[in-house]
Amino acid sequence: NEIRCLVRYAVDELGLESQPLQVDTGSGVLACQWFRDGEHVSAVRVAMGPCRFQRASVSIEGDGEATEIPVEAGGQGFQATGVSVGNPHMVIFHEAPSDLVHQWGPSLTGHPLWQAGANVEGVRVITPTHLEVSVWERGCGPTQACGTGATAAAAAAVRHGHSPANAAITVTLPGGDLEIEIAS
Repeated sequence: NEIRCLVRYAVDELGLESQPLQVDTGSGVLACQWFRDGEHVSAVRVAMGPCRFQRASVSIEGDGEATEIPVEAGGQGFQATGVSVGNPHMVIFHEAPSDLVHQWGPSLTGHPLWQAGANVEGVRVITPTHLEVSVWERGCGPTQACGTGATAAAAAAVRHGHSPANAAITVTLPGGDLEIEIAS
């Protein structure tokens, strides 16, 4: 979400006109295509780069993928998927994502398996192309919106067969909807 705000500011306030606008981030250069509705930027599409499921990518010891990792918090067991979108995420499919994030997010974000900590996403599959997501951002707490969290949730949904690749997936966060497409 920050990158979308930056692009809007760069185009609307600084007059940058590159299309796509290339933004150098800690995870590399991201191409950001922007769209106007009249005078101002109304939408930004960010090419987030590849999502990685390897344990090393999300700072979990061992080899292989970080899918279906058993984790526990407060006596409750979960199956988590580790996803890196330039930062580490712990995605947990749950019928009540907001409850999961608010009740167990503080414990899960610093779970010892995730050596660098993780953003925690609670995800409910509404339909194959619509996910409800709540995010506990490491170091911040519950957030209204998180672009990397929405991307991690959609990538995990595709990886587990809940959602299709190469299709628009609406991710509903407390702060609004994002549209995510995960390439096959």
